[in-house]
Amino acid sequence: MIKAEKIFYITGVVIIIISLLGGSLFKSIFNGMSGFLLEKGGLKYEYVNTYDDKIDEIFFQIKQAQLQIEKIRNFFSRDVIDESKYKKEENKILENSVYKPLVDFISLILRIVFIIFAVILILTGMIMGLLNRSRNLKRRIEILEQKVSLIE
Repeated sequence: MIKAEKIFYITGVVIIIISLLGGSLFKSIFNGMSGFLLEKGGLKYEYVNTYDDKIDEIFFQIKQAQLQIEKIRNFFSRDVIDESKYKKEENKILENSVYKPLVDFISLILRIVFIIFAVILILTGMIMGLLNRSRNLKRRIEILEQKVSLIE
């Protein structure tokens, strides 16, 4: 019984440490679980990436139209146009504004759930310890009662 009590204590403390360090040391574990939960919920990273690529393509087309307007505007003045401003860029708008904050939020929720679970494990270990000590105390009292009854 004492071994089970120690197992509950140790497991609870380990889970609390993992949960508290989930923002830094174990961040990849919690982000992986969050991504898995989002994927099970129907929001796959590939979908977000696909829509981000479509949005980036739309931005690139807008930049190309702006470049054409600049070329027409500078046709007579012969100014040099900096075409590096009009290159295709990866903005990852949906990933940075929706997916990553959602993953971070679910990661935080998971860490809180893990801490609650760890506290329940520690409390279970405490209850088991109290029950064990109570049984041990009852047994000692019975032995003392038998010894006292023999003396009388």
